[in-house]
Amino acid sequence: MIPELFLNDLCQRKTSGVLATVLHSDGHGPARAGDRLFFSGGKLVAGTVGGGSNEQQVLQACAALTTSRQQLDISSFLPSSLPSCGGKLQVLLERNDLGHTEETSFWETLQQLIPGPDPLLFLSLLGESDQPPNYLLANEKGVLAALNEEDRSIMLAPEIWQQLMTAEQCSLQELTIGSTQCSVFIQPLNRNGRLFLLGAGHVAKEVAWLANRTGFQVIIVDPRQELMQPEHFPAASTLYPEKSNDFFSKDSIGSRDFLVIAGPDHATDLAILEQAASTPARYVGMLGSRGKIASFEKVLRKKERWQALESRLHAPIGIPISSRTPAEVAVSIVAELIKIRANPSD
Repeated sequence: MIPELFLNDLCQRKTSGVLATVLHSDGHGPARAGDRLFFSGGKLVAGTVGGGSNEQQVLQACAALTTSRQQLDISSFLPSSLPSCGGKLQVLLERNDLGHTEETSFWETLQQLIPGPDPLLFLSLLGESDQPPNYLLANEKGVLAALNEEDRSIMLAPEIWQQLMTAEQCSLQELTIGSTQCSVFIQPLNRNGRLFLLGAGHVAKEVAWLANRTGFQVIIVDPRQELMQPEHFPAASTLYPEKSNDFFSKDSIGSRDFLVIAGPDHATDLAILEQAASTPARYVGMLGSRGKIASFEKVLRKKERWQALESRLHAPIGIPISSRTPAEVAVSIVAELIKIRANPSD
């Protein structure tokens, strides 16, 4: 799928183009249902449907699209003696104008809510090729915004919305909306959680760029004004130039969120780690040696705080790859974040 940060950016820039969505894959290539790309100005601007010849066919179809919507079946071109490297895909093409006056409210609502802490659903109602795209943006209470959809869009029972909200992966489902049976492609949004970097030093700065590139919503917290310069971090990140304990007191850390503790000294890191024990964050990682971690464990066990951290604490942080430089350490950290994001039970 198109990462939420890129989707948000497309909305901000009011981009016009074609949204291509993989509805079905035979599993013989890298593409999977839910993979998306956005084609604009004669080129790919965001996302992917697996690359290779299949993606080239999709891009060519995007460039040639003359209707509002088209569904196509494609497959890799290889000699008959070789297996297909891209498999067979069923792809939906939809022409979108994210800056169109009549559609502004839908895309503005989408932009305001993603990325964010509250789970959402982005639903594409499939129809005939001559119909404009029909989208719904919903939470567990029902529809928040609709594009080219009539009032029947709000007729799903509340329990159906609640059931759909549990989805973690994209899916194609048959739903009765109002009195009409519809094929609906469902993309969960805001399932990744936020990444809080508690410290803005050399490693944190490298983590911010790499995490942003891999689809994390990055939030940096550090009182050191000289480090908290916007040009040091990705444009999509959020900076809070304040102490972490002040930040913790006013921001609600969710069960999908990630915390990376990289403060300027041991005392600060220990205080932040103790505060992290009171949050439901799915991941708590801390920079430091094994000796540092052992000393912190001793202190927090006496305070009966360590037990609340053990199952989700990653310290020393990152996947062991013998990293030394800040950039290398960032690779090991973000690799671990991606692993936990993809496998929450790990």
